[in-house]
Amino acid sequence: MGPGWQRCERPGSVRKRGRLRTALGAWAAGLALVAASCTSSGPASSNGDRGSDASAAPVALECETQGYPCSLPEVPAEIIERSDSLAGEALDRLEAGGRVADVAAWLMSHEGMAEVEADEAVIRFRLNGGRGTWIVRNAALGTRSSAGSGGAADGTLDRGATATSRSPISQPETSLQHIVGEPVDAKSAVVLSPFQWDFGTSDDGAGVAGILSATRGYEGRVRHIANPTADASSVGIDSFKGWDSLQVVHVVSHGFRICQESACRASIAAGTLTSTVPDQPGVEVKAAVLDLPDRGLELGEVENPCPPDEEEAGRCTRIKIVLLTADFFRAQYRGGLRDALVFFNGCNVFGSDATDLADAIRGTTSVFLGWDGAVDTNDAHDAALVLYEDLAGRGYPADEAFMRLDDLGTSVTGAQLRFGKRAAGGDLRIRDIVTLLEPETGQPLAAESQIPIDGQPRDGEEDGAPYLVQVDGVPERDAERAILHVAVDGVEAEPQPVASGERNERDEWRVSGHVPLGFDFEEDMTVSVRAWVELPSGGESDDESTARLVGLRPLVAVLSWTYTAQGVVQTTTGELVLRPVTDASLPEGRQRYEVTGGSWTWSHGGGIPGGCQYSSSGVSVDLAQNPDSAAGSFLIVDSTTTPATYWGSLTTIGPDASVTVTGCFPDTSSTYDRHTRTNWMTIDESDRQPVQQGPLITGRRTASTAVYTLESTWIIRGLE
Repeated sequence: MGPGWQRCERPGSVRKRGRLRTALGAWAAGLALVAASCTSSGPASSNGDRGSDASAAPVALECETQGYPCSLPEVPAEIIERSDSLAGEALDRLEAGGRVADVAAWLMSHEGMAEVEADEAVIRFRLNGGRGTWIVRNAALGTRSSAGSGGAADGTLDRGATATSRSPISQPETSLQHIVGEPVDAKSAVVLSPFQWDFGTSDDGAGVAGILSATRGYEGRVRHIANPTADASSVGIDSFKGWDSLQVVHVVSHGFRICQESACRASIAAGTLTSTVPDQPGVEVKAAVLDLPDRGLELGEVENPCPPDEEEAGRCTRIKIVLLTADFFRAQYRGGLRDALVFFNGCNVFGSDATDLADAIRGTTSVFLGWDGAVDTNDAHDAALVLYEDLAGRGYPADEAFMRLDDLGTSVTGAQLRFGKRAAGGDLRIRDIVTLLEPETGQPLAAESQIPIDGQPRDGEEDGAPYLVQVDGVPERDAERAILHVAVDGVEAEPQPVASGERNERDEWRVSGHVPLGFDFEEDMTVSVRAWVELPSGGESDDESTARLVGLRPLVAVLSWTYTAQGVVQTTTGELVLRPVTDASLPEGRQRYEVTGGSWTWSHGGGIPGGCQYSSSGVSVDLAQNPDSAAGSFLIVDSTTTPATYWGSLTTIGPDASVTVTGCFPDTSSTYDRHTRTNWMTIDESDRQPVQQGPLITGRRTASTAVYTLESTWIIRGLE
């Protein structure tokens, strides 16, 4: 049975060996072109050759060197009409069973034919005075699944089913590494899905845009533009212009390649003709193309996807598409883009014999990714999301992220994802990888952050400022050569290798140290903190923030609260971090602290032997994620008294817990919700307590009756 758009099966959670794509699903017959698996024309390259190092200096347009029109409006109307007519007749012959080679020979026999190129399922011809016209057979499209193997409706991927189970891989050589758009702080990206109406949930555009939108530096500057219907015009030719200021470009579309003895050429589809010229639906081609003045455009026509014996009236039709050639990108971006990562997630856009699209776009300082053959939809979807998770989520350079794909870079069809390196040398990261953290909490450093000094104020000794820095995406083999610098108000600490820090399985490093201030600290002050890493062999990434340098250190309260009644024990334990805050209402010598971090747990269980038994799964709260849990809690220390005194209130509340009761009656049980509020300590100013020796503060509260007992204890000391 021939390919048909209604035969696409939706895969379950098990990844299926792919059927090559088709199914332009929802439009008047829906022809299924797929961003990742169009045609496999031309020779496939070896598995080992997965990148291109070709230089990409500015190249003259092919149309200029060969002396034919560079834009469609330059073509006489009669040539446009004749090209359209020949394309239609050629498809008639193919659909009637004609061989591609025979149809190509028939085209070449026509008077005024300048050139004809033919591959297994693609023909491109050009009349004298005209531009190229592409004819695409269904065999160049294949069939496709409707969703990626790990794909959800929002385009996300469960990385655990892919990346974390990958085998160890060979690693690329480390070279110059740069940050895209350096030194641009506000980075931007565009994600184009011109055939979303065809790909449906297997279009990875939404997933890629979601990853980038959550990436540091890209907040609010990621545009995902999609065509949800075949005649929608959100994505068009103009969407492929104006990329000069972008750091990431991701396109999910259909690609085609045709090879001759001399060379191969590739093209990518900007959309259907009706979507490209939305104001003129149904007009003749010769009128429509007059509104397409850009250089490097060519037209194509795709074979009717329905077999003659299954065709339903009005449901199948040929599709006219607008193609962008290398000349389009040469004209738009003379010399290529600067420091950008470009991924054309479409079949046949990049191969060892077809680098024209890649070379025109990447120039000498950008990188380019694309498939060298017909790629299964599942494979294209999964590879894109895993790649961007490593690029954005983990901060790896592009070459490292590409190599980490391992087998995900090879489709079940045999197609390879290829990586075009920077012709100027080095590599790119799509985000900065250095983050200043608060030394006490590990949270990102911000203007309102407080950094307690190392030392004692006004003791005649020089003090210092502690620091904590996170560096992402540095493999262990490179960490010794990645050098971290930290400066406070221009005073720099001794540089140290990233390898001196602690590493986790995501190649994230946390490096701590001390910046000598060079003076005895006297009073709180706002300082500028900057951290930067010299990346291996060149380039750097940095982070900078202001913060408040303070003489008082945060406190940690170690708490325990136990309530027992009739054999049922309710226990809450916690460690709360209290930080000094400014309170203008307090006289000098009194300091207010408020809860800013920590965690606590609540449990409930037990009962009377032979009677009712109570159990609960318990509650755990991390205040970094739920700061309102301790809202209103405070501690005040008065150092004007001898000894110093304190008072305040420490209270936490979390979600209700579900408690199960059994044993009260035979074969019955019940559940109810119980609050988890805990009042650890409440001391009025009039009942202020003295600060003890040893730990800064210790305290205990007890109560008991014939029914219950209650004990609450607290130890509050300086945070180490």
